[in-house]
Amino acid sequence: YKVDISLTGANPDHYGDPIKWSYSIKVKGGKTIMGMRKFNLLIPFTRGYLTDWIGTRLSKARGIIGIRQDFVDITINGSDLGVYYLEEKFDKLLVESNQKRDGIIFRIINNNVVPYQLKKVNNNTELHTQFILLKRLWQSFLNNQINPEKLFDLKKMASMAVITDLLRTKHGLMAVNQRFYFNPVTKLCEPILKENELLFHSSKVYGLLPIKFEKAIQIEGPNINARYYSVIEKNPVWIVINDNVLFEEYYLKEAAILTNRQYLDSVLCSDGLLDILVSKVQKEDPFYIFPKESLFESQEFIRDRLYP
Repeated sequence: YKVDISLTGANPDHYGDPIKWSYSIKVKGGKTIMGMRKFNLLIPFTRGYLTDWIGTRLSKARGIIGIRQDFVDITINGSDLGVYYLEEKFDKLLVESNQKRDGIIFRIINNNVVPYQLKKVNNNTELHTQFILLKRLWQSFLNNQINPEKLFDLKKMASMAVITDLLRTKHGLMAVNQRFYFNPVTKLCEPILKENELLFHSSKVYGLLPIKFEKAIQIEGPNINARYYSVIEKNPVWIVINDNVLFEEYYLKEAAILTNRQYLDSVLCSDGLLDILVSKVQKEDPFYIFPKESLFESQEFIRDRLYP
């Protein structure tokens, strides 16, 4: 295959190693690899090994768009560089693989809607019409002229919030990491979850990183000492949504489902893929252990407050 390849990753963990770096790939000539035209090949630690996979697996179980992922062996110019984390990028094929109609995938930069593939959006009549509507809705939301449920799919936003609570991090909810899909059927924005950092064992310090648990903001209320309190404090989306009564109702319902241990097992362990991926990750880090107990602890923490 002919491809464009470039370095990717903003932080030193993507390029700090002398030879093993993270890459962005675009397949040329209208072809695809594993059904994808654009994807990243990342150092596995940068996505928390299996943390992002857990987040995506749970997201798709709750009806949220999920990117395709895998762990693959990479050789460059005859040199074996070991295991890489393969992560799908945002384009039409991602939407199609999730059985959705072609729509706009975007992020928010400086309170502005910034779509992926802007040239394609502007050259496609249907997408351009969607983009105009989306910008109008976004400005109305910022100006408090419409309620959050007129712009966002609050049930899916609530599902994502509970999932990040289970993963003990709000990194994926930071404005710089947040991505959305504007559904042309419902005219609502749906979240796409990624970049969830590393899920720790409760009894283990990984490398030089300190043990630190992110609790459930919706359950506890914002804590100014929490690492990602800025998600609520500075992100224009979560400032409004977190105080919305309908969002809270959806959050409590989703939390009741996602904190059921049998449900978690049925989603993560039903097809044997988890064991396969753990064995792949252990080729990169022989000491890696899937942090199942941390997930159970997070479930118990939330359930204790749901059902005191």
